[in-house]
Amino acid sequence: MNTGFWSERARHWARLGAWVALLISLAATPVLQAAEAFPNKPITLILPFPPGGATDVQLRALALAAQRELGQPIVIVNRPGVGGTLGPAGMAQSAAPDGYTISLIAATLFRLPHLMKVSYDPVADFSYLICLTGYTNGLLVRQDAPWKTLQDLLADARKQPGAISFGSTGRGSSGHIAMERLARAAGVQ
Repeated sequence: MNTGFWSERARHWARLGAWVALLISLAATPVLQAAEAFPNKPITLILPFPPGGATDVQLRALALAAQRELGQPIVIVNRPGVGGTLGPAGMAQSAAPDGYTISLIAATLFRLPHLMKVSYDPVADFSYLICLTGYTNGLLVRQDAPWKTLQDLLADARKQPGAISFGSTGRGSSGHIAMERLARAAGVQ
């Protein structure tokens, strides 16, 4: 007998559907509760520079603050080499894409593919999150060196082509490029 908007048969199916929906939601609750919030384990931070340098010290301080905020340890792994590209290149090749391995990068990461064959694509292999630091290159010599000004150094380099050498963190690094530009602009080797 139809007693209103819903027939008895329609009410039966509506009640059955409601019970099925309730059972499904109850069954899904433990699964949804089991889905853990990120992060639920330590995060590895790859630093492409040696321990103790300015970048290392800055990022260790940042990692400590992040640990307090995230409630998980940040494990720092120093992987210096190849002008700051060894660590990120290794991450691109072997880290799971789960967010638990992150890396600092150097500008060299973008320059090196134009200078030599590399194992990574700086555009396709990484997702960039934030710019953290910046730095300025400087030129220094030992206190007892014969040069007291940049002009002294360049004058001596002109007198002795190829005799004066410099150090940088690697081919294509910011320091390397800066010195090559200085040498070219000054007309020295």
